[in-house]
Amino acid sequence: MDMWECQPDCLRNCTVGDILKKRMACMKLYTTYVANETKIYELLSRWQQENSEFARVCSQIEDSDIAHRPVSELFYRPFQRMIHYKELLKRMLNHCHTEWEDFEDVREALQHIESALQHVNKSTKSAENSRKMIRLQRELVGVENLLKPGRSLIKEGSLYLTGRRRPHQFVFFLVINFLISILLVGKT
Repeated sequence: MDMWECQPDCLRNCTVGDILKKRMACMKLYTTYVANETKIYELLSRWQQENSEFARVCSQIEDSDIAHRPVSELFYRPFQRMIHYKELLKRMLNHCHTEWEDFEDVREALQHIESALQHVNKSTKSAENSRKMIRLQRELVGVENLLKPGRSLIKEGSLYLTGRRRPHQFVFFLVINFLISILLVGKT
């Protein structure tokens, strides 16, 4: 309590709503991160292909007890944090009376985070497609230059065809301007 009394008036007079409103207004910085997300994933993929030491370190991170997921997914964590903030603010508003002194500030903070999330969601769709194309590029041996601006994966799926001796499984990838078909050998 003594520490609280020693704080300057500007800190002592801050309310939860004031702090949230100021912090949520800063969430628009995430939109800059989103704008560069596609470039981040492309660079990550290229460095993993071109630099064996970098690929080894990424593999160690993915296999560690800390990550438990591909390195590319770790770049997605800031967006997950934004979703948690939105849900927290909604819960606060649901459990508080409209007469509460911070109600309007919390509502304004929620509007800031929702606005930032709308922009992030639009940008994330394009980044998600880039991740799929990067994964496809890595998995397909012999397919060069799959990653190009404007090229996107539309659909992927498998098909079983009955042959003379046994069924064959084909996997198809429909990309915006061509179709890739692969016969899986040894699969029945």
